[in-house]
Amino acid sequence: MTYVFRGAMLTTLLYASAATAAPPPASVTVRIDAARRAAAVTPYQYGMFIEPIGGLVARTLWAEMLDDRKFYYAVVSPQHDVPPPPNVEGRPGVSYRKWRPIGGDDAVVMDTRAPFVGSQSPSVGVAGDAPRGLSQAGIGVAAGKRYTGHLWLSGDPGAKVVVTLIWGSRPQDRQSVTLPAASEPWQQAAFAFTPTAATLDARLEITGSGSGRFRIGAISLMPEDNINGWRADTTAIARSLKSGFWRLPGGNFLSNWDWHEALGPRDRRSPMFDHAWSAMQTNDLGMDEWMELTRILGVEPYVTVNAGLGDANSAAEEVEYLNGPVTSEWGAKRAANGHPEPYGVRWWNIGNEPYGWWQIGKTSLDYYMIKHNEFARAMKARDPSITLIASGAMPDQLHPVNGGAKPGQRGGVKAGQRSRRDDDMERAPIGALSISSRPFSPGYGDGISPVFGSADTVAWFCSALLADRRPADCLRR
Repeated sequence: MTYVFRGAMLTTLLYASAATAAPPPASVTVRIDAARRAAAVTPYQYGMFIEPIGGLVARTLWAEMLDDRKFYYAVVSPQHDVPPPPNVEGRPGVSYRKWRPIGGDDAVVMDTRAPFVGSQSPSVGVAGDAPRGLSQAGIGVAAGKRYTGHLWLSGDPGAKVVVTLIWGSRPQDRQSVTLPAASEPWQQAAFAFTPTAATLDARLEITGSGSGRFRIGAISLMPEDNINGWRADTTAIARSLKSGFWRLPGGNFLSNWDWHEALGPRDRRSPMFDHAWSAMQTNDLGMDEWMELTRILGVEPYVTVNAGLGDANSAAEEVEYLNGPVTSEWGAKRAANGHPEPYGVRWWNIGNEPYGWWQIGKTSLDYYMIKHNEFARAMKARDPSITLIASGAMPDQLHPVNGGAKPGQRGGVKAGQRSRRDDDMERAPIGALSISSRPFSPGYGDGISPVFGSADTVAWFCSALLADRRPADCLRR
């Protein structure tokens, strides 16, 4: 049935000012065929990408409020800090809030003989009433909001240990919790605070007095309303976007990350150094935490496996951990970590930007396809139902094989993937990142960052994306 609307409904009238000569009003007729229905918009049309770098996850979505909570860095005064090396792109590494000594530079030594986690734990010597310990500043808190935390404590029973949150300069702008007496072995102690004023520069202090020594293992502070480690407020905003899927957990970081090291109790996971971004990673975010995030957001996970320094066997074990039955080796380990039901991840991506000079484990197209096919066979042996997606190139990298090729032609990265995929690649990614505040339009260049430069560069960027969207680039439906 066809409906025709005229007059007040769906009619556009063009009016001009009475002071000027104007053409007669124009009438527009719109015909709607209610019997016809276009193809449904796939929920995978738009998605999100996330990577634990800087403040993209930490402090933003993840609820942990303390940096370096497992003491990857030594507790020293600022003048003794060792700057991180440049990352693989030559940019400075990500900076973190550091723990600082209280009571002099000699108050804290790093114990490397029997650390709680990682390679070192701070050990504080106390003698008398003068407080000695460590602190971290620059913490944001809200007035009237309750924050809960815990730390792992060991040491001599003569050491009296107090945890204090300070949010202002007045005596009443602080709360303190005295912990149970230190002992051996490690014991977990809890604390909670409710500040009465908001600030972006609260300070957490852990101090001791009395006699002997005390040691601190991992420490944590989160809003009490966190959802299994994720912030309740910001995840609610992200959920409102109604993204179809989220690609995780990276990103350049992924190419030097071993997912096995982020399993089990978070406090016992050793921190690592991320050479991609020249930054410390706490390893608090493992695959179980990422799956919990997708559940909170109501999105489907799109998991990328490490094809940089990673291997096919590691990727296959990851598939089994997320999707395998409890009777399988890695499915049983998932169940032991509190998740007996498989996550059922359908979408998988092999590697992150392997063509890029900035990528750890950079791989040419020829070698990437050899690696891709090895990964694909190993992963599908654990779960034949998964869908594999190639790691495609960015628009300005679509044809590094042949500099004279045009977007979508045979010399391009995706053309090479199609010709060498051994039937192990179901899809090729199609996408663009809108860097400005405007939505991206490949036809007009809206939303392209000014860093792309000239109009010719923008035109090339758009033509590359339009070629990238051709049906020929969809490998198998």
